[in-house]
Amino acid sequence: MFLSISRVVLIVLLILGFLLAPLLFAILSLVLIYLFLLLNIRANLSKLLNPLYYLILFLIPLISFQVLVRFSEDIHQSQGYLYLLSTISSLPAIIALHHSFQGNNYLAKVRFKPKTKRLTPYFKSFITPTVILLFFSILINQPVVTFTSILALSYLIALFLFTYLSIPLNPLSFAQTELKVVAGSTVNTPIKLSLTKPIKLQSIFRVRDKWISLEPISESIDGNSITINTTLTPPLAGPITPQILFSGKDQRGIIEVNQLLKPLTLQVIPRAKYAETIARTFLSQQGIEAGQSEQGTELMEKLTLPKGGVDYFDSRLYQPGDRLKDIDWKHTLKLNQLVTREFLDLNKPKAVLLVNLSATSDDEADKLAFQLITTALTLSIEKVPSSLIAYDQQKVICFSNLNDSKETLLTSLSLIKNIETIAPLKRFLDKADPMKIKRNLYLLKQVDSEPARKMLDLLKFQYQALEKGVKDHPASKALNDVLKSVLPPAVIFIISSLNHDLEAIQVVAYKLEELKYQVVSPEELISYFPSLVSSANKVLQ
Repeated sequence: MFLSISRVVLIVLLILGFLLAPLLFAILSLVLIYLFLLLNIRANLSKLLNPLYYLILFLIPLISFQVLVRFSEDIHQSQGYLYLLSTISSLPAIIALHHSFQGNNYLAKVRFKPKTKRLTPYFKSFITPTVILLFFSILINQPVVTFTSILALSYLIALFLFTYLSIPLNPLSFAQTELKVVAGSTVNTPIKLSLTKPIKLQSIFRVRDKWISLEPISESIDGNSITINTTLTPPLAGPITPQILFSGKDQRGIIEVNQLLKPLTLQVIPRAKYAETIARTFLSQQGIEAGQSEQGTELMEKLTLPKGGVDYFDSRLYQPGDRLKDIDWKHTLKLNQLVTREFLDLNKPKAVLLVNLSATSDDEADKLAFQLITTALTLSIEKVPSSLIAYDQQKVICFSNLNDSKETLLTSLSLIKNIETIAPLKRFLDKADPMKIKRNLYLLKQVDSEPARKMLDLLKFQYQALEKGVKDHPASKALNDVLKSVLPPAVIFIISSLNHDLEAIQVVAYKLEELKYQVVSPEELISYFPSLVSSANKVLQ
């Protein structure tokens, strides 16, 4: 109601100024009338109303003063009253400014300082020119502008004090939540934030860590509480307290308040430790302890593999549930322990784990160990015969023949201790792509021209140099071991951070695919074994 009345009074005063004021002020009144009507009609320009009201606040007393002077009979006797009446004419503009003082909905991304309350840049844009006008009006002896500036400044200071006292230093409260999460995994959790006082705030939430995302980022808090949804993917292990930066301002855009929120405490479990726990749980369910690895290896060394029987796979210690007809009585009597034969289904896939035990950071080492254990665990769950070959920057460290995947899992658990951290390598050229080079060679052979032949020679030289450069690399030597021990069809899982072995792995992968091996990454494991999810759930139960 007050806003409507003040707008009507303003437009009436401006019309009177246009009709009665001198020419210069009449033109000024006409311009203000046009801007006033335009901004009130056009909704997309409504944000400019506050600056317009502020401009009218100072101009309308000057116009009113000129009108009053023109119709005054004795200026010297009524001059003080004219100043007073001219200043009072600015009250409708102050009322209109007060009711439409909403600021903008954007919080400036200023430097965050926790536990601070301060004037917004938006409100400063009104106070600063008012102080400047007051100073210069006194300097040049303009009483109308001086009195109007004092009135406007008094209003702005009163509005500032009222708003400042109504907003607490810490406007949000929250309950502390503790979560356990595996490093690298994603967790979604809602956080309820409550207002300590019943106020309205335009808020924006920010985070410093890239592994945290929030929704909503910007929200108007017009109630007792607000719930924000957080998505967390912590990369490192250990206790972590994520920090949420809250910035809020009142609905008029006068005061901005900052608060540092720590509603979550994360206990981040290393990926390798988590995978190791699940693997040991699986092995214990199978009646196998980690310490049995050496005993099983010693047993295999003592046994003599049968010469015949293409289906024969391996021999191992007896486990409850094994068929009696599979017991190897000859070796049972020899070793004084029950020994069972295992037979290989030739139609079932075989797998090879090609593992690089070098990482360039602790997080990379943790991820590498996680991939190794989970891949070996999946193969064990699916009962896929497997072989494991591991190497580092200098040599091949471990090689196991095709055997029971549980033995591969036991070997993997012991190998994670050998993962070493190396200095990151500085790369000067882009990585080579053997498949692309071979494809270009094939295409160029079909072109009969001198430039094509020269390019063909260059590509041949590049490929030969690439092969020569990785010939003595441990990854290439590991490939030779794969070719000797496991014939295709077989699935090769390359578990590597692709640091020192990048070029070698690319050449190795290309050659393996040429020889009809399937080369996959651990992330693609589930597409090869669709029952992995249900099998893993059984392990965790």
